[in-house]
Amino acid sequence: MRRIAILAIALFLLTGLAAPGRAQDVDIFEQDGVRDVQLSINGRDLAQLRATASENTYYPADFEYRGIKVRNVGIRSRGLGSRNATKLGLRVDFNRYTTGKLFAGHKALVLDNLWQDGSLVRERIAMALYERLGVPTPREVFVRVFINGDYEGLYTITEELDSQFLTRIGNDDGVLFEYKYVGVWHGEDLGSDSGAYVPLFEARTHEKQAQQTLYAPLRDLFTASSDASGEAWRARVESLVDLHQLLAYLAVETFTADNDGLLGAWGMNNFYVHRGADGTQHQIVPWDKDQSFGDVDAGIFLRVEENVLIRQALSFPDLRAYYLEKLQKCAEIAAGDGWLAAQVEASAALVDAAAAQDARKQFGEATRAETLSALHAFAVDRPSRVLAQIEAARATQ
Repeated sequence: MRRIAILAIALFLLTGLAAPGRAQDVDIFEQDGVRDVQLSINGRDLAQLRATASENTYYPADFEYRGIKVRNVGIRSRGLGSRNATKLGLRVDFNRYTTGKLFAGHKALVLDNLWQDGSLVRERIAMALYERLGVPTPREVFVRVFINGDYEGLYTITEELDSQFLTRIGNDDGVLFEYKYVGVWHGEDLGSDSGAYVPLFEARTHEKQAQQTLYAPLRDLFTASSDASGEAWRARVESLVDLHQLLAYLAVETFTADNDGLLGAWGMNNFYVHRGADGTQHQIVPWDKDQSFGDVDAGIFLRVEENVLIRQALSFPDLRAYYLEKLQKCAEIAAGDGWLAAQVEASAALVDAAAAQDARKQFGEATRAETLSALHAFAVDRPSRVLAQIEAARATQ
């Protein structure tokens, strides 16, 4: 027994975990208060990380959360519009320097700096609604982040969308892509070369597969969605994308008046695509929803005509009816027992102290109060306004 104990301790020392038998038992996403993440990094490396925040260079660090320390992880700056040197958005890669190292079953986690959201709670609430509607959704939990003992601010730990995520949602060994915004695009056919889709869809699993294997089904999807119409269109497109799942996703995005999503004001943005290992059919996963809960009067068909795939899908009466049904479900969930308003109130109360002490956040306390007030008003008023639009849309069918 003594020899086994010694071997166990040696194994955990080699893998960089501070204590045996604990890390895999940690529930990262249990929100029992706002807990602390402690990062320790060489001072010169931290200065360089801030100075080159636009780059993806990794630096060694120690990570500690819920009493578990993981030594020698890799951290780097992350984000697009949220990337900055003042309040670092970070990716934590447990596997960077020691192959096979995990923390509670995760190779990596995202520390989202909540930079673009004056309320600091929008994304977490939006993701809760996606989850309630049955859309595969990354998990999140509010935390306070400290770097070398200094308070960096209020963050969320966000589940990395990778092979572990696919396993959790029952799509083991599937293919996962992150949509990368490179300019305005509404899903138009980019031609016969599957390579045209490589800059737009970054493979996050099976990265070493041949380009044709990875990207030909995506090319086929957007070629088919731009080609012809009617039942021939539907048969071909429905073999390549789960249209019902797509419209359920879109219903949440529409209800939350997300200005920077699949039907964003600047083209498509902020989503992942996954494809089952045993087929060609794609599904959509939400990501980066800090622009949700915008215009309370946003139309339920806003920008539908701009997107090739969505425009064609909603031309089918049964799919249009399904979309309206899911929109209605969103409104009913939000209004039922004041669920959405209660989410706003509870989240704001939960993070209040940590947010008030966050001196690195982009927007001050006055803006946070104003944004939370507007968010609460949205939660109260949006359901009835969406239901009224649904009623008018059904009257025209």
